Amino acid sequence: MIFSTALAVSDFKITRMKFSTKILFEILGVFSVVLSLLFLTYEIRQSNRIAIASAEIEVMNNAASFNELRITDGGLRDALTKASSIEGTRTLTADEELIVRGYATRFFNLALAKEAAYQNGVLSEESLNRSFEDISMLVQSPGLRTPFRALVDRYSATSTDNLIIRFTAEALQEYASD
Repeated sequence: MIFSTALAVSDFKITRMKFSTKILFEILGVFSVVLSLLFLTYEIRQSNRIAIASAEIEVMNNAASFNELRITDGGLRDALTKASSIEGTRTLTADEELIVRGYATRFFNLALAKEAAYQNGVLSEESLNRSFEDISMLVQSPGLRTPFRALVDRYSATSTDNLIIRFTAEALQEYASD
C-alpha cells in the first residue's frame, strides 16, 4: 500500500511535470508565432517603403529626362516657346504642332502613370500633387491647351474617375474662351 501510494505520488509528479512542460512549450510556440508575425509585418513595411522610394526615384528621373529633352532638343524648345504665346501659336508650322501635341501627350501619359502608381500605394501624394502643379503651369501656354483638351476628351470617354483627367479639364475651364 505504501509502495502504491508512493507510486501514485510519483506518477502525479511526473504527470504534473509533463503537463507543466507541455504548457511551457505551447506558450513558447504561441510566442514564436506572434514574434514571427511581428517580424513579417516589419518586413512588409520595409518592402513597401523600398517600393515607394524606388517609384519616387523613377518618377524624378523621368521628370529630369523629360525636362532635359525640353532643353536639349532645339525643335521641341522652339515649338514650346512659340506655343507659350497666342501670337507664337498662330505661327506654328504643321511639324511644330505635331511636336507640341506629342509633348502634351507624353506629359499627360506620365501624369496618368503617376496617378496609377499613387492609387496603388507606391507613390506619395506629394508626387501626384506635382503633376497637378505642372498641368496648371502647362495649360497657361495657349499652344498646349488644344492638345490637352483633345487628351481630356479622348481619355474621359473611358475613365470618369481619374483625378488627372478631371483636374486637367477643370484647369482648362479657366481658358474656355480660347
